[in-house]
Amino acid sequence: MSARVIPIEIVSDTICPWYDLIIDEFACITTAIFNGVLVRCFVGKRRLEKAIATAKNRNLPLEFKIKFKPFQLDPTLPKEGVSKIKRYEAKFGPGRIQQMIPHMQVVGAAEGIRFSYDGLIASTIDSHRVLEYALQKGVQLELVEELFKDYFERNKNIGDDEVLADAAARVGLDKQEVLAYLKTDQGKHEVEEQIESAYRRRITGVPHFRINGTYSLGGAQDPEAFLEIFEALAKQ
Repeated sequence: MSARVIPIEIVSDTICPWYDLIIDEFACITTAIFNGVLVRCFVGKRRLEKAIATAKNRNLPLEFKIKFKPFQLDPTLPKEGVSKIKRYEAKFGPGRIQQMIPHMQVVGAAEGIRFSYDGLIASTIDSHRVLEYALQKGVQLELVEELFKDYFERNKNIGDDEVLADAAARVGLDKQEVLAYLKTDQGKHEVEEQIESAYRRRITGVPHFRINGTYSLGGAQDPEAFLEIFEALAKQ
Protein backbone atom coordinates (compact mmCIF):
# COMPACT_ATOMS: atom_id res chain seq x y z
CA MET A 1 0.00 0.00 0.00
CA SER A 2 1.42 3.37 -1.01
CA ALA A 3 1.86 6.01 1.65
CA ARG A 4 -0.78 8.69 1.92
CA VAL A 5 0.56 12.22 1.44
CA ILE A 6 -0.42 14.52 4.31
CA PRO A 7 -0.02 18.26 3.64
CA ILE A 8 1.02 20.32 6.67
CA GLU A 9 0.78 24.09 6.45
CA ILE A 10 2.70 26.03 9.10
CA VAL A 11 1.82 29.69 9.46
CA SER A 12 4.84 31.23 11.17
CA ASP A 13 7.02 34.28 11.47
CA THR A 14 10.79 33.98 11.22
CA ILE A 15 11.01 35.70 14.59
CA CYS A 16 8.79 34.96 17.58
CA PRO A 17 9.12 37.66 20.22
CA TRP A 18 7.23 37.29 23.48
CA TYR A 19 3.60 38.40 23.58
CA ASP A 20 1.06 38.38 26.40
CA LEU A 21 -2.24 36.54 26.34
CA ILE A 22 -3.85 39.88 25.67
CA ILE A 23 -4.17 41.89 22.50
CA ASP A 24 -0.65 42.96 21.64
CA GLU A 25 -0.11 46.66 21.12
CA PHE A 26 2.22 46.07 18.19
CA ALA A 27 0.79 43.14 16.24
CA CYS A 28 -2.83 43.01 17.46
CA ILE A 29 -2.59 39.26 18.01
CA THR A 30 -2.49 36.87 20.93
CA THR A 31 -0.30 33.85 21.48
CA ALA A 32 -0.11 30.84 23.76
CA ILE A 33 1.97 30.23 26.88
CA PHE A 34 4.12 27.15 27.39
CA ASN A 35 5.48 26.34 30.85
CA GLY A 36 4.88 29.89 32.03
CA VAL A 37 6.72 31.52 29.13
CA LEU A 38 5.65 32.20 25.59
CA VAL A 39 6.15 29.60 22.92
CA ARG A 40 8.52 29.88 20.00
CA CYS A 41 8.14 29.07 16.33
CA PHE A 42 11.48 27.24 16.36
CA VAL A 43 10.34 25.00 19.24
CA GLY A 44 7.12 24.19 17.39
CA LYS A 45 9.06 23.21 14.28
CA ARG A 46 11.34 20.88 16.23
CA ARG A 47 8.43 19.18 17.97
CA LEU A 48 6.64 18.60 14.67
CA GLU A 49 9.84 17.03 13.34
CA LYS A 50 9.98 14.73 16.37
CA ALA A 51 6.39 13.67 15.76
CA ILE A 52 7.06 12.94 12.09
CA ALA A 53 10.14 10.87 12.99
CA THR A 54 8.08 8.87 15.49
CA ALA A 55 5.32 8.33 12.92
CA LYS A 56 7.90 6.91 10.52
CA ASN A 57 9.34 4.66 13.25
CA ARG A 58 5.83 3.36 13.87
CA ASN A 59 5.51 2.64 10.14
CA LEU A 60 2.42 4.77 9.73
CA PRO A 61 1.53 4.75 6.00
CA LEU A 62 1.92 8.51 5.72
CA GLU A 63 4.21 10.93 3.94
CA PHE A 64 4.34 14.58 4.91
CA LYS A 65 4.48 17.60 2.67
CA ILE A 66 5.31 20.66 4.77
CA LYS A 67 4.93 24.24 3.65
CA PHE A 68 5.66 27.38 5.65
CA LYS A 69 3.28 30.31 5.22
CA PRO A 70 4.19 33.89 6.21
CA PHE A 71 3.01 35.82 9.23
CA GLN A 72 4.23 39.07 10.79
CA LEU A 73 4.15 39.45 14.54
CA ASP A 74 5.40 43.04 14.47
CA PRO A 75 4.98 44.85 11.14
CA THR A 76 6.39 48.06 12.68
CA LEU A 77 9.95 46.74 12.91
CA PRO A 78 12.48 48.47 10.62
CA LYS A 79 14.57 46.54 8.10
CA GLU A 80 17.81 47.73 9.68
CA GLY A 81 16.72 46.28 13.02
CA VAL A 82 16.71 47.38 16.64
CA SER A 83 18.23 45.79 19.73
CA LYS A 84 16.41 42.55 20.47
CA ILE A 85 16.88 42.71 24.23
CA LYS A 86 16.02 46.42 24.45
CA ARG A 87 12.83 45.81 22.46
CA TYR A 88 11.80 43.12 24.92
CA GLU A 89 12.78 45.20 27.95
CA ALA A 90 10.76 48.15 26.69
CA LYS A 91 7.68 45.96 26.42
CA PHE A 92 7.96 43.79 29.52
CA GLY A 93 10.48 45.50 31.77
CA PRO A 94 14.08 44.42 32.48
CA GLY A 95 13.16 42.41 35.58
CA ARG A 96 10.60 40.26 33.84
CA ILE A 97 12.87 39.65 30.85
CA GLN A 98 15.64 38.41 33.12
CA GLN A 99 13.18 35.88 34.54
CA MET A 100 11.89 34.79 31.13
CA ILE A 101 15.22 34.24 29.39
CA PRO A 102 16.44 31.31 31.55
CA HIS A 103 13.08 29.57 31.18
CA MET A 104 13.13 29.90 27.39
CA GLN A 105 16.71 28.65 27.26
CA VAL A 106 15.70 25.53 29.19
CA VAL A 107 12.74 24.97 26.85
CA GLY A 108 14.99 25.45 23.84
CA ALA A 109 17.75 23.20 25.13
CA ALA A 110 15.28 20.33 25.41
CA GLU A 111 14.74 20.68 21.65
CA GLY A 112 18.40 21.14 20.76
CA ILE A 113 18.07 24.92 20.42
CA ARG A 114 20.51 27.37 22.01
CA PHE A 115 18.43 30.52 22.36
CA SER A 116 20.42 33.75 22.47
CA TYR A 117 19.06 37.22 23.09
CA ASP A 118 21.80 39.43 21.70
CA GLY A 119 21.69 40.94 18.23
CA LEU A 120 18.90 42.71 16.38
CA ILE A 121 15.23 42.14 15.73
CA ALA A 122 14.04 43.47 12.36
CA SER A 123 11.30 43.41 9.76
CA THR A 124 10.68 39.88 8.50
CA ILE A 125 8.98 40.71 5.20
CA ASP A 126 12.11 40.04 3.11
CA SER A 127 12.85 36.78 4.93
CA HIS A 128 9.35 35.63 3.94
CA ARG A 129 10.01 36.68 0.35
CA VAL A 130 13.18 34.58 0.29
CA LEU A 131 11.28 31.63 1.78
CA GLU A 132 8.75 31.89 -1.04
CA TYR A 133 11.63 31.97 -3.52
CA ALA A 134 13.15 28.90 -1.83
CA LEU A 135 9.80 27.12 -2.01
CA GLN A 136 9.89 27.38 -5.80
CA LYS A 137 13.41 25.92 -5.73
CA GLY A 138 12.44 23.03 -3.45
CA VAL A 139 14.54 24.05 -0.42
CA GLN A 140 12.11 26.01 1.74
CA LEU A 141 12.34 23.76 4.81
CA GLU A 142 16.13 23.83 4.73
CA LEU A 143 16.11 27.62 4.54
CA VAL A 144 13.60 27.92 7.40
CA GLU A 145 16.04 26.00 9.60
CA GLU A 146 18.93 28.29 8.61
CA LEU A 147 16.93 31.46 9.24
CA PHE A 148 15.74 30.24 12.62
CA LYS A 149 19.33 29.43 13.58
CA ASP A 150 20.52 32.82 12.30
CA TYR A 151 17.98 34.70 14.38
CA PHE A 152 17.59 32.56 17.49
CA GLU A 153 21.13 31.22 17.92
CA ARG A 154 23.60 33.22 15.82
CA ASN A 155 22.28 36.72 16.64
CA LYS A 156 22.09 37.72 12.98
CA ASN A 157 19.80 40.37 11.54
CA ILE A 158 17.48 38.49 9.20
CA GLY A 159 16.25 41.80 7.80
CA ASP A 160 19.66 42.22 6.16
CA ASP A 161 19.95 41.19 2.51
CA GLU A 162 23.47 39.77 2.93
CA VAL A 163 22.39 37.61 5.86
CA LEU A 164 19.41 36.31 3.88
CA ALA A 165 21.51 35.62 0.78
CA ASP A 166 24.20 33.85 2.82
CA ALA A 167 21.56 31.62 4.40
CA ALA A 168 20.13 30.89 0.97
CA ALA A 169 23.58 29.99 -0.33
CA ARG A 170 24.06 27.49 2.50
CA VAL A 171 21.03 25.54 1.25
CA GLY A 172 22.22 25.52 -2.35
CA LEU A 173 20.74 28.68 -3.84
CA ASP A 174 22.80 31.16 -5.82
CA LYS A 175 23.74 34.06 -3.55
CA GLN A 176 23.94 36.67 -6.31
CA GLU A 177 20.57 35.63 -7.72
CA VAL A 178 19.01 35.96 -4.28
CA LEU A 179 20.57 39.40 -3.76
CA ALA A 180 19.23 40.52 -7.14
CA TYR A 181 15.79 39.16 -6.22
CA LEU A 182 15.82 41.09 -2.93
CA LYS A 183 16.59 44.36 -4.72
CA THR A 184 13.22 44.09 -6.45
CA ASP A 185 9.69 43.95 -5.04
CA GLN A 186 9.18 40.51 -6.54
CA GLY A 187 7.15 38.26 -4.27
CA LYS A 188 6.26 41.04 -1.83
CA HIS A 189 2.63 41.33 -2.91
CA GLU A 190 2.16 37.56 -2.69
CA VAL A 191 3.65 37.46 0.81
CA GLU A 192 1.48 40.35 1.98
CA GLU A 193 -1.61 38.64 0.56
CA GLN A 194 -0.82 35.45 2.48
CA ILE A 195 -0.32 37.41 5.70
CA GLU A 196 -3.66 39.15 5.21
CA SER A 197 -5.25 35.77 4.52
CA ALA A 198 -3.97 34.50 7.87
CA TYR A 199 -5.50 37.51 9.62
CA ARG A 200 -8.80 36.92 7.83
CA ARG A 201 -8.73 33.29 8.97
CA ARG A 202 -8.47 34.63 12.53
CA ILE A 203 -5.13 33.01 13.15
CA THR A 204 -4.19 34.63 16.44
CA GLY A 205 -0.93 32.93 17.37
CA VAL A 206 2.06 31.37 15.66
CA PRO A 207 3.15 28.82 14.88
CA HIS A 208 -0.22 27.66 13.60
CA PHE A 209 -0.38 24.18 12.08
CA ARG A 210 -3.04 23.02 9.63
CA ILE A 211 -2.82 19.30 8.92
CA ASN A 212 -4.49 17.67 5.92
CA GLY A 213 -6.75 20.71 5.59
CA THR A 214 -8.93 19.62 8.51
CA TYR A 215 -6.94 19.61 11.77
CA SER A 216 -5.57 22.79 13.35
CA LEU A 217 -3.11 23.18 16.21
CA GLY A 218 -1.68 26.37 17.66
CA GLY A 219 1.57 26.99 19.50
CA ALA A 220 4.50 24.71 20.27
CA GLN A 221 2.48 21.56 20.82
CA ASP A 222 4.02 18.44 22.31
CA PRO A 223 4.84 15.75 19.70
CA GLU A 224 2.03 13.61 21.10
CA ALA A 225 -0.56 16.14 19.92
CA PHE A 226 0.65 15.75 16.34
CA LEU A 227 0.93 11.98 16.67
CA GLU A 228 -2.68 11.69 17.78
CA ILE A 229 -3.72 13.35 14.54
CA PHE A 230 -1.31 11.26 12.46
CA GLU A 231 -2.67 8.06 14.01
CA ALA A 232 -6.23 9.13 13.20
CA LEU A 233 -5.29 9.93 9.60
CA ALA A 234 -3.53 6.59 9.20
CA LYS A 235 -6.76 4.79 10.14
CA GLN A 236 -8.89 6.65 7.60
